[in-house]
Amino acid sequence: MSRLRRRPGTRPTLSIHSAGGPRGTGAAGRSPGSRSGGGGRMLLVLLVLTATVLISVDARLADGSPLGDARRTVAGAVAPVQRALGALAQPVRDLSAGGVVARDDRVAALEAEVYRLRAQARTAGLDRDRAAELDALLGLVSAGQYPTVPARVVAISAGQHSERTVTIDAGTRDGVGVDMTVLDGDGLVGRVLAVTASTATVQLILDPAARVGVRMVGSAQLGIAHGGLATDDHDVLGFELLDPLEPMVDGAVVVTFGSPDGRPFVPGVPVGVLRAVDGAYGATPRTATLVPYVDFTALDLVGVVVAAPRTDPRDLLAPTPAATTTPLAPAPVVP
Repeated sequence: MSRLRRRPGTRPTLSIHSAGGPRGTGAAGRSPGSRSGGGGRMLLVLLVLTATVLISVDARLADGSPLGDARRTVAGAVAPVQRALGALAQPVRDLSAGGVVARDDRVAALEAEVYRLRAQARTAGLDRDRAAELDALLGLVSAGQYPTVPARVVAISAGQHSERTVTIDAGTRDGVGVDMTVLDGDGLVGRVLAVTASTATVQLILDPAARVGVRMVGSAQLGIAHGGLATDDHDVLGFELLDPLEPMVDGAVVVTFGSPDGRPFVPGVPVGVLRAVDGAYGATPRTATLVPYVDFTALDLVGVVVAAPRTDPRDLLAPTPAATTTPLAPAPVVP
């Protein structure tokens, strides 16, 4: 840059200064800011290298490091800050943990409800069946005027040609005694064979040793029903008519004849229906198959008759022909 200088009494002279003077660029005219920037970068690099070396040495020397005091000093200074930050963060952690616990509790409650509803759905049919059994039992004992203790079958000992018994959950403390009649809503089940304070063993009429005095509804003819028989599809009883000169009709309904004082069998309890009548008129023996009304493969709710009825209810309790069991095999009327 050129500038004219003029002194009094002299000619103006031209003075030329280099552009790289005090405010210029170049090696001689580099600004202080430029020099400090380069030095700062160099200082930063030296600090990083120094820190790296110190960390390596401290890690190798472990507890014996000469930097241990400095590290502990720094840790002591930083610890209050860490505790403060932890205290600030704790409510957030607690809220998060509480949300997880609440969610887990809700999931567990929902799972329990699902299991309960599934169990209820599975047992709904069973409850309906038991309600129907109870209705049938109440209807039978009410019509026959049988004082009865209800019980449930809790164990069964069954064999096709061996002892046929069940255990019920009622005993002497419930008023149950030996040789009492046991029935359900369909008819005769058996008699009490043995009893304890809380349970009783019931001999089913299917037992080979069981014998029941019965009579045919309508003709009032007497016979003996006994266990120990079976077909491919049914548990059945044998029947023998006492008087060979009396008619025996296929499809006749048979009820209990009754015992003195109602033990072991009270009168009038439906037993079953006659099928497959055999034996000519006047011949002995005259027999038939007696198909029981009770389904012994599904025994559940039963009643123990604790006293005999005042009157014989056989005609009142006898099922109608439409309610009898499907015949095992058709047979003609034998005169």
